[in-house]
Amino acid sequence: MIQRIQSIYLLTVSILMLFMLVLPIAEIAVKNKDTVNKNETAGVKEVVIYKNYGAKRYSQEKSKLIISTFPVTILICLIGLISFINIFSYTSRYRQIRFCIFNILLLLGLAGLIYYYFTFIKKQILISDLTIEDHTFGISIIFPFISIILTFLAFRSIRRDELLVRSYERLRK
Repeated sequence: MIQRIQSIYLLTVSILMLFMLVLPIAEIAVKNKDTVNKNETAGVKEVVIYKNYGAKRYSQEKSKLIISTFPVTILICLIGLISFINIFSYTSRYRQIRFCIFNILLLLGLAGLIYYYFTFIKKQILISDLTIEDHTFGISIIFPFISIILTFLAFRSIRRDELLVRSYERLRK
């Protein structure tokens, strides 16, 4: 049934993945090595913004794509789509349980992939002519972990429903 609590959990996961497509994952403040070595205070600060599609370096009026993180975008869309489809497959609770387990594994992979690309972006910045001054994570960095918890709660609710239906069938016999 659509009005069960697991539907709310799965819909929240889909909405979190939608927000993750829009919000930045991290922002890294960088500065040229030349201005750091000369101790100049008039150096132009630049920002590298890491979103789901890639990391862009913004300086004054221009932006340059440092690295494309297209697998992160595909994984976010896949997780959101599976969660949304899982809401409407309430006729087969076993399929819902399998989708929940698969979704948890994809979310763990997403968290690992985000970490991998973040460290890769930092290494690319250090290799180039920039130094990292500061980095801040966006709110979207915690969305995969919240989604793991919500998907697990949906899994438990679906399993509880299946056990309840089995007990009723056993009483009928």
